[in-house]
Amino acid sequence: MNIINEIILSTQEINLIKNAIGESKNYFDIENIKIKYYKKNDIIVTQKKLFQQFYIILDGKVQVNTINKGLIGILKEGKWFGSLKYKFAKATLKVLEEVKIGYFLFNNDNDDNDNYDKILTKPVASILNNLNDINFSSKILGEGTFSNVYKCNIFNKKYAIKCIKKDVVCKFGAQNQIKNELNILKKLKHPFIIEFINTLQDEYAIYLITELLNGGELFKYITIKGKLDIEETKFYIANIIIALEYLHNNEIIYRDLKPENIVFKQNGYLKLIDFGFSKKIKKNDKTYTILGTPNYLAPEILSGEGYNWSIDIWSLGILLYELLLSDTPYFANDIDKLYNIITNQRLQFNKLDINDDAINLISLLLYINPKRRYGCGEQGISELKEHQIFNDYEWVKMNNQQLKPFFIPKNKKSTSNYVNYNMYTYKLNSICTPINWFPKLKTCSINMY
Repeated sequence: MNIINEIILSTQEINLIKNAIGESKNYFDIENIKIKYYKKNDIIVTQKKLFQQFYIILDGKVQVNTINKGLIGILKEGKWFGSLKYKFAKATLKVLEEVKIGYFLFNNDNDDNDNYDKILTKPVASILNNLNDINFSSKILGEGTFSNVYKCNIFNKKYAIKCIKKDVVCKFGAQNQIKNELNILKKLKHPFIIEFINTLQDEYAIYLITELLNGGELFKYITIKGKLDIEETKFYIANIIIALEYLHNNEIIYRDLKPENIVFKQNGYLKLIDFGFSKKIKKNDKTYTILGTPNYLAPEILSGEGYNWSIDIWSLGILLYELLLSDTPYFANDIDKLYNIITNQRLQFNKLDINDDAINLISLLLYINPKRRYGCGEQGISELKEHQIFNDYEWVKMNNQQLKPFFIPKNKKSTSNYVNYNMYTYKLNSICTPINWFPKLKTCSINMY
């Protein structure tokens, strides 16, 4: 092993380091970075021994082993691992071929320890290759046509895991839909959108691992509380406007905005979850697929004339109405009758117990013609920030999560804030493999390798 204290890094290596530490640069003595070269079969870290270093692989390959399970993964260029404080290593790292590693110690002058877990999230994505490293809870957080979402534990940290059943996906011909969800979620990084961690698969299912949000669904909250007042409603709508603005700026339409897909963070702000219906689309293009939740569907989806981001604006109008009045504006027991009402009947306000600004905004958002719908012009959804209902609203503070929330979930360690689904223990099927090559997914078989 050769240690070099004075180094000159290439641009590529500097970028690898910047990508690894991201916004966590204050936690490391970057000026004192060192380089180590390890030869084949050298041991970098030994399981159960104390260490306090943060490593970034700049070149070569490292094998990750545990005493109980043997090989669990291979780390390559750009991957990183380590600890921010003295702790016992949970795996042994052995060199497969000569590696060049950058490392630095934790910056002990920084007393802010609240972000340990946040910073240590990425190594999970780097080394998790085996489904048997995941301990499933029997608590189901959500149920869908193709999947169930469970609480799970990985390396003593809690996550949510979406188990997508391959046979059901193929039965409905939804392979591309699943591909889109994974490819989109991997690229998103926003405080109001659920954080992607990793994907795995076995013969029977695809496993999407995300952060765990214990705050519960907005749906359960409004079901219990009923109608919200105008100020609390504005808080949640402003939160969602910022999330949708981020998606639209990245040429993504959400396509399934509803309270069940909006979850509370522990600080009382909201995050969008479930990107199963989302799609990347350019501003002037259209898509024609009829999908979504019936009561939230926009007229242009049902008419078959094609649509784009305008449908998210419509769904936001439905959500605004529902928060204020504890019901959706369009309802019928017969699905065809419901669709006829949505496409042909202008919304009527008969002595509704909400203020005039709210009625005005709902009317503008639920305008049947998308070309005349508020927020569908050149400014896009950003135009909504200028509506009189948001006069003097502190958008910068909302974006920075500095406004006082109206509701704080009580138990951050519990999932009791979610709707109660049937308890079911997920049975592990086999060893999993990373889905790094997911676009090669076959279209007519349950074998998605």
